[in-house]
Amino acid sequence: MRKQPSVPAVALACCLLTLGARVGSAQAPAAAAVPDSLPGRTVVTYVTTLTVYLGAGSQDGLTGRSRVLVMKGGVPIAELHVSYVSWHSASSDFSSDSGVITAGDTVCFSITPAESVVVAPLGLVGGSLAPSLRDQGVRGRVGVSYQMVAPLGSTEGSMSQPALELRAQGARVSGTPLSFIVDARARRTYTSPAISSNDAGTRVYQANVNWSDTRSGVSVTLGRQFSSALSPVSLFDGAAVQLDKSRWGVGTFVGSQPAPVTMGFSTLVREYGAYVRLHHPLPAIDPTTTTGAAAGAAATDPQRWAVTLGGVGSYAGSSINREFLFGQLTYADPRVYLYATQELDYNRGWKRAAGEPTVQATSTLATVQLTLSPTSYLHAGFDNRRAVRLYRDTVTAENQFDDRFRQGAWVGMSMNPSPSLRLGLDARLSSGGPSGSAVVYTGSAIIVPGLPMEAQIRARTTYYTSTTTNGWLVAGAYGFDPLWGLRLELNGGVRLEHPAPGAAAFVAPENEVHWLGLDADLSLGRAWYLVLSATNTNGGAESSNALYSSLSYRF
Repeated sequence: MRKQPSVPAVALACCLLTLGARVGSAQAPAAAAVPDSLPGRTVVTYVTTLTVYLGAGSQDGLTGRSRVLVMKGGVPIAELHVSYVSWHSASSDFSSDSGVITAGDTVCFSITPAESVVVAPLGLVGGSLAPSLRDQGVRGRVGVSYQMVAPLGSTEGSMSQPALELRAQGARVSGTPLSFIVDARARRTYTSPAISSNDAGTRVYQANVNWSDTRSGVSVTLGRQFSSALSPVSLFDGAAVQLDKSRWGVGTFVGSQPAPVTMGFSTLVREYGAYVRLHHPLPAIDPTTTTGAAAGAAATDPQRWAVTLGGVGSYAGSSINREFLFGQLTYADPRVYLYATQELDYNRGWKRAAGEPTVQATSTLATVQLTLSPTSYLHAGFDNRRAVRLYRDTVTAENQFDDRFRQGAWVGMSMNPSPSLRLGLDARLSSGGPSGSAVVYTGSAIIVPGLPMEAQIRARTTYYTSTTTNGWLVAGAYGFDPLWGLRLELNGGVRLEHPAPGAAAFVAPENEVHWLGLDADLSLGRAWYLVLSATNTNGGAESSNALYSSLSYRF
């Protein structure tokens, strides 16, 4: 067996050469934006193309101009700009450069006594909204992209994928109670040598219209949609009705699941459900005023909590697909943040005949963060959800690795010993994923050394061991702004794997994977945005050259 390099030497060399995990270009959080300055807490409830959904809304202190900080393992990974707000949910635009954001990540935000989003035009970084659309409360982006992956040393051919993207949303358009969201992508996939058929089609991730009465609290949404209160349901095509008051809310929905592969409309699986939500009392926000006094009063509440309970029935024709209850809990005060969700399946009919228990706990997610001091935080969690919807324009060796160990329990700590340095440590006991049972230890660092051109360094090293494989992963990135509107970043890493003691070499062969990438993000004027990304990966079946580019116009 080939002698394994010294782990400390590999870790040190790779940290010096590759310098951290990839940072979102324009989304990199500022050094001053530390969690203790952001009293609001929520979680990412859902991730789809170009959009991150949050479990907090206007009644929780968010506005259409809020900026939120996404935390993973107590360490900031991205800063997002809220684009759409309802009473207890919100959405933010993001790109593939915003880091690896997944459902369950903690989100920190400032509770700002600002005017209600329902009457304020939505803003966009750089002021790139066309005035005529901005005045009507409409914003979005349209763009083209191209992706190419060419395997190295393999009999498999290359893949190329041109695509068109449209993302548009309107909040109380022209001062009416109507809002809408459209999120679609048309693509065609080519392979060389050509296979029997090339993948093509248009995938609609959201397309809905919403009517909301801010005085009564009634909201009706029709079309393809996602609701944070119904996050276990995921996307559905149908109708949802919600009534939200200062202390409680109720909602119901009826619809069907989109086709799983093509995302087309389908009536194969029908769904029905309802929920009730209790939350901390808030003064009503008067949308006819611009003083924000009510929101300011709400922001002084040191404790913020919400409990949601609901039930969902899913049916394929006359057969039971799934019937379950679900609960969600959120609690936040100056020192503690807690989020938990649990699904409880009720098995009857053919499921009970197949040997399933009558009642079965499924899909648990819990995360807690304790503020130990203004510069140190303790975090822990548990995740055994069977499926989490993700969308990425590009796939890297690093995010593929993290996906393998998503399920399990973890505990860790993050520290900010100085304004220019953030450190993180965590341990994870993984189970249920493609790697089976494993123990994973990760250390990370973010360095903002105060150098010219807003340079930032990220470093991450992970040791993992399972029943079949032991290994190290070290990754890093160095980003800087050489010119106004241009962000350059060098990122890369190495993953070393070898059979665990007693494991057969053919089950877990020794493997070494290296990757190196260069990314450029360029703002062209006030509305155009260009992204170029190139990555070279070497090591076994993963060896490839990958190129991704996109050009978008923001209106």
